[in-house]
Order: sequence, then C-alpha cells, then structure tokens
Amino acid sequence: MSNTTNFFYRNRSETYGKLYFKSWLPQVYFPTVELLRKSVLETAVKQYTDELSDAITMCKHQKLGTIVKKLEQISQRFSKIPRGQRQEMFSGAYQAEKRRREEQERQQNQEIIRKNIAEIIDNCINAVNAGCSMKVEGVLNEVRGCLEQLDLTSIDSGDPIASGIIDISEGVDSVADKLSVETKQVLEEIELSEPEFSEKTITMLDEFINTYELLGPNFDPALVNPITFPRDENNLGERRVLLTTFDLLEGLRNCWSLRPLLGEREYSENSYVIHAVSRVVDPIFNYYKWNLKRSWEKVSNSSQARKELMRSIHSGDRPDLQVLLMLDSDKWELVFTEISRLDPRADKQSNDWKKLNRLCKDGFDARFNELIKEKVVDADEAKCLINELLQIPFIGIQVISNRVLVFGIDFYNNSFYRSFRICEYTIPLRVSDRQVVEDFLKSSLKVKCYLEKIVNNFVRIKDRIDRLPNMVGNERSGSSMSMSTTF
Repeated sequence: MSNTTNFFYRNRSETYGKLYFKSWLPQVYFPTVELLRKSVLETAVKQYTDELSDAITMCKHQKLGTIVKKLEQISQRFSKIPRGQRQEMFSGAYQAEKRRREEQERQQNQEIIRKNIAEIIDNCINAVNAGCSMKVEGVLNEVRGCLEQLDLTSIDSGDPIASGIIDISEGVDSVADKLSVETKQVLEEIELSEPEFSEKTITMLDEFINTYELLGPNFDPALVNPITFPRDENNLGERRVLLTTFDLLEGLRNCWSLRPLLGEREYSENSYVIHAVSRVVDPIFNYYKWNLKRSWEKVSNSSQARKELMRSIHSGDRPDLQVLLMLDSDKWELVFTEISRLDPRADKQSNDWKKLNRLCKDGFDARFNELIKEKVVDADEAKCLINELLQIPFIGIQVISNRVLVFGIDFYNNSFYRSFRICEYTIPLRVSDRQVVEDFLKSSLKVKCYLEKIVNNFVRIKDRIDRLPNMVGNERSGSSMSMSTTF
C-alpha cells in the first residue's frame, strides 16, 4: 500500500481519536454503498490492522520515530479490546452511518416525487397537444388536474404515485379516489377473454365434484382418487387447457386433503405457500409454448440493478415468487408475486401492494431499457415498436389470505404508469360446491390466457426490436424510462 492511500500515514499528525477504530470505520471502511452493504466485523478488523501495520512499516523506513511509537500504541491498545467491545464499536459506527445515508435517501425521495409528478403533468399536456381521442384526452386532462392540486408533502415514498404510478386497482394512496367514475372506468379497460369449457373439461369437473359429494363431510383423504385425464385429445391448444385444468383440480384435491384443514392460525406463511398456493397458482404458468422459470425468494435483478444505479444502501427487493421467460441465454422477468399467511397482519395487504407495484415498475423499466439500449429509435418503425412495447404490462400477483389479485403495470398513452386490475378471485381452500370450483377454474384459465397473450406479444415485439439497426460510435439512444422509482 502506498503512502498516498494509507489512511494512517496520511493522517499521522491527527489525534488518537481520529485514528482509532470507531472513527476510522465510516471514513475508510464505509465510504461506498457496496462496502456498507457487505460490511462485517471480521473484514473490518483485518483491514484496520493491515493498514495500521503498513503505516508503521512506512514510518519506520522514513525514521519517523514519534509517529511509529504513536501508531504502535494504537495497535497494542486495539489488540487488547475484547471481541464483544469491538462488535459494539462496529455496530455503533455502522448504524450511525446507515442512518445518515437513509436520511439522505429520504431527502432525495422528496425530489424524486416532485420530478415524477411534474413529468406526468408535462406528459399529459404533450400527449393532448400531439393529438389523441376525446376519451383519452378527457382522462389525461383529469389526471393532470388532479396532480396539479395534489399536496406533495402528503405522499409517502412507498406510495405508487411517488414512483409515477396511477393506482387504479387498489388505490392505496387515494389518488384514484379523486378521479371521476368515468375516468377510472376508462383506465380500467383491458381486453380479457372468457374461457369456454369444452366437454372434456366439464367431464373432469363433474368427476371431481361427484367424488366429494359421494364421500360426505368427514371423509378420509385416502379415499379420494385423482380424476381421470382424457388421453385422446390431439389438439395441442386444447390439450394445454386440459392439462392446466387437471393440475388445478389436483391442487384443490391436495388442499382439501390436508389435516388439519386449512384454516386461520393453523399454518405459517411458508406452510401455506407450500401446501396451498403453490398447488393452485403455479399451474397457470405451466404448458406454455415458451419456457417459464419459477424462482422463489430470490432478489429481483431489475430491483437490484435500479438500487445499485441509485447507489441505495439497501439491496434489491425479494418477491416471494418470480416467473422468468427463458429465451436462449436471456432471462426476462415477467411476473412478481407476494403471498401472505391465512391470517395476515393488518398492514400486510397495503405493504405488499406497494412493494409489488414498485417491483413491477422496476421490471417494466428494466425490460424496456434493456431492449432499446443499443438501438436507433428515431425511425417511425422504431417509434411504433416502442409504443407497442409500452403497452405490454408487467404482471403482479398478490395473494392475501385466500384472495388472489392479478394486476398489470403499463405506460398509459406515454404519460404515466398505470396499475390496473386484470382478475380477482378466491381459492376454495375447503370442500366447495360446483359453482365455486367452476368460478375458480375459469378465473385461473382467464389469467393463463391473458399471460399467454402477453408472452407471445413480448416475444414478437422483441424479435422485431432486435432487428432494428444498432447505434454507431457515440450515438445515444433517444428513448428511456425517465421516471424514477423512489428509494
């Protein structure tokens, strides 16, 4: 280590307190976000003693006897400090530095919120001036007027609107409450097809229901046989529907066979996920033309990348489940899911909803920026593709108790992020009648059909964007998602 980088050598004339471990930590060991995130006592102690030893060696070579004696005294005193006291010093310095940086992030959040609201207002004005339908113009003008009257100090950094999202689905930040019914109806509009049951699907459903009707209320789960799968179906599309239906019914059979029965306070969150939700939600991601990978309790790459770019002291958020589209060697985040226990805390629904909206926005932004980062986007074809890409939503799924809420986030008319409901349904965790099971199946298949359409559209548009010309030399892309997610 050179004498220009060694902390002790550069500060050799300072007091003992300046050079001591507790003071040294924030100045040398915590200078970057990366080091603060990964900091541990053992590594800090080793770096401290190594640098102190190097400084003593350098001072000896330069015959700085007084300084050598001073540094040796510091080294001797430090070596006698018990580990517990070192840990206390380390923790105190770490927490103080963390609080300082968190306060910086809170202040930066206020500026992010102000800029995001201002950008939505400008986007609405520009979109109206550029020309749009009267229906859309009415929506944009009302949203703009609502935001112009908004008290920015009332916005929490975790609220969807803080990150530029108009939450039409749940309205946890109450912004949507200020919009008219007509405007909300326009913003809620999506194309969603209702599944029609084939005769073979109805046969499976009838067999499933009849099994439980014959057994009575206090049945032995060992007496319940799996339903029969129709093996003579050669149409691949219909076969995928039948397989999904079969898996969903098998998931219900598993839930209904649990002893004790699924009920409040009987299962922890992890048990609930393993025994129930994974059995009846996971099938909607099966039997696609494309490969979909599930990842449980892993940090989102898009959230991590965004926080690293913003130099946040926190690591990326970790959804309970994420679904990724595998295309060659690339992994594209498609769906984030948060799941509660059967009797969630009072604030669980709101907290998970805010977390999911931020996660989905990060995923949406990362997908967009990755696709166009090296592309020339000035031509009309590129602009059309970008507009299409912005209308492909990123999907979030919130399971709260036995309620499943599927929603999407897209970029509405190049003006603001829109969080909109796709489908809401309940999981029948105990033996239920035919209509309840049929409603559950139709809702699940409706979501699967919608997801298939999204995946197909994304792959189609991605292939066309890949064929756009790349930038040359110092050219810079003229398009990116500019509204930041708050810290």
